[in-house]
Amino acid sequence: MCSCTSSQLQTALPATVNEGRHLEASALPEPQSDASGADIPEVVNTLPLLSLPEPVAEPDLYSVSVMNVPVRDLLFTVARDAAINIDIHPRITGQVSLNAIDQTIPQILERLAQQIDIRWTFDDNNNVLVEPDTAFWRTYEVDYVNVARTAETSTDVATSITTTGGNNNSTANLSQTSNFDFWQSLAANVEALLSDISTTGNAGDGAAGPTTGSVVASSESGLLNVRATARQHGEVQAFINLVQNRSLTQVLIEATVVEVNLSDTYQSGVDWNALINNSNVDFSFNQLVTGANLANSPTNILTIDGSDEVTNKIYWRFNRI
Repeated sequence: MCSCTSSQLQTALPATVNEGRHLEASALPEPQSDASGADIPEVVNTLPLLSLPEPVAEPDLYSVSVMNVPVRDLLFTVARDAAINIDIHPRITGQVSLNAIDQTIPQILERLAQQIDIRWTFDDNNNVLVEPDTAFWRTYEVDYVNVARTAETSTDVATSITTTGGNNNSTANLSQTSNFDFWQSLAANVEALLSDISTTGNAGDGAAGPTTGSVVASSESGLLNVRATARQHGEVQAFINLVQNRSLTQVLIEATVVEVNLSDTYQSGVDWNALINNSNVDFSFNQLVTGANLANSPTNILTIDGSDEVTNKIYWRFNRI
């Protein structure tokens, strides 16, 4: 047993009750970094919400009301009021009448193109070029495979019934031919469409008149080149869009019989004449169909006169008839 003095106890115990009971921050050890040296990844911030769409500037609207006015004067007046540059071809002539209320410049030009054979375009500098609606080339993309099919089928059905009153023969023939050449048909249809469309107007010297276009189809690349006027190109584009929508919804199913397995069931019957002519056994086969004799039911009687061995072979071979 050991003894302690009062001075030793005072140095071992804290001066106050609360002193020395809790760890101080200054006394805590410094945190050590990871041995690998990798830094702690940054906190992922929440992505911002989508910004509101920017408002689109509304196009300028104009009102025009004229009666029997030269088209050149009207075009210059509209371009001056709209503060746009315009170039007019010297061949653009004629009188127009128009009443347009709150419409854009393209809408007004499109209505003028219905009266005068003109074609208008905007270039990169927002300049308007107005020229006669003469034929020009345009390329159309047609998404269809380069496939041509020709199929021919023929079916012959012959029926012969022999009765005591005579013979009844019937023969039927069914033939079907199917030709499918998408690209050849499309080119022919577009050519027929162009020859039927006429550009009529009151443009005087600037009138283009009826134009017969040219069609060049490239089935390997899926392109169709057409030379026609702007009005004709509008009809061709509408026709091609309709053809693509309709042709892609069609389904062609072809079935080919590559193998046939034959069995010994003889479901089509037995050629008894061949059996009688190629055998030494005496056979007789009598058939009585209804025909004109409605009182008696139809019967089939087969008589075999020969050895038991031959009879058994015939039975085991044709036991399913």
